[in-house]
Amino acid sequence: MVARLEKSNTSSRHRAREQSVSFHLPSILKRPSFWVMAAIIIVLTVFHYSSMVEQGAMADLTSRLGLTRHAFERIAYIIPVMIAGWMYGRRMSFAVSMVTLACMLPRAIAFSPAPADALVETVAVFVLGHTIALTFTSLRRERERSDQLEMTEKSLQFQLRITKENEKSLSALNRACETLSQSLEAGDILDRAAGVAVDVMEVEASLIHLVDDDGGSLSLAVYHGVPTQLVQEAQAIRMGEDIIGRVARTGTPICVENASRDAAMEGSALKARWVQSLMCVPMKYHGSVIGTICILSDKYRWFRDYEVHLLTAIGGRVAVALENARLCEQQRLAARKPAGSE
Repeated sequence: MVARLEKSNTSSRHRAREQSVSFHLPSILKRPSFWVMAAIIIVLTVFHYSSMVEQGAMADLTSRLGLTRHAFERIAYIIPVMIAGWMYGRRMSFAVSMVTLACMLPRAIAFSPAPADALVETVAVFVLGHTIALTFTSLRRERERSDQLEMTEKSLQFQLRITKENEKSLSALNRACETLSQSLEAGDILDRAAGVAVDVMEVEASLIHLVDDDGGSLSLAVYHGVPTQLVQEAQAIRMGEDIIGRVARTGTPICVENASRDAAMEGSALKARWVQSLMCVPMKYHGSVIGTICILSDKYRWFRDYEVHLLTAIGGRVAVALENARLCEQQRLAARKPAGSE
């Protein structure tokens, strides 16, 4: 059943290709190769029926090849047939073969001093030309199949790369969750999160900011691998200002691949001579931004989509871990509260 379906699909594609040649004559007429074929046929036919002087360069060439002038012209009729087979396919090559046969037959039958020989030459040229055209058609189809296989291979390689990236992201996220779940202390969670961001994303430094209670600014909560001067610059960021403030307000990640040329880095607290690339993502809990994670690299780096999604997911896990720590702290405080006190 499957074989029949594949055979049917293949034959349908071949028919569609042939029909596209036969039923789209206006588009064929617009192609230069069609007029080249037509010009060659016209020129050959004019010379084939001309009784002009046969002496000269053409006569010398044909005599050296052991051919008569008209035999050489008949062989030359193969050229447009070959062009048709290569450019347009089987049906067009057959049509051009019939045209060339119609051009050669009258002279072979009515005007040639040796009709039998001329007729044999004409039929031989017709068969040979059509055979060569079919060979070219097969080569063209083989080339198309090769191109299709190459495209398929590239698609499979792309899918394999995506699969590997997904596996890497899942493994890194599981590792991050395992690390974050080892503590219920907010400070310890933040320290672990800053280290996880550096290790997982393979960068040199990270900063984590938390939104202040008033919601108007963010304060630096923890950092990893950041020089002292940059720490001082990034201690407090107003909401909506700088890269960190914009990420906190919009909830949308921001990536900078070339910090020295990106306009977003002008006046930024994150601007430093060694910082070449950075990415900042929000930490969200139930849709609300509670802070940001920012990673810094000393190399020019183009962050891929899966890396942005990975760091964003880590930010979400950090937000959940911080909320769990807050709830645990509330429970501990409630447990210490004397019975009957308000």
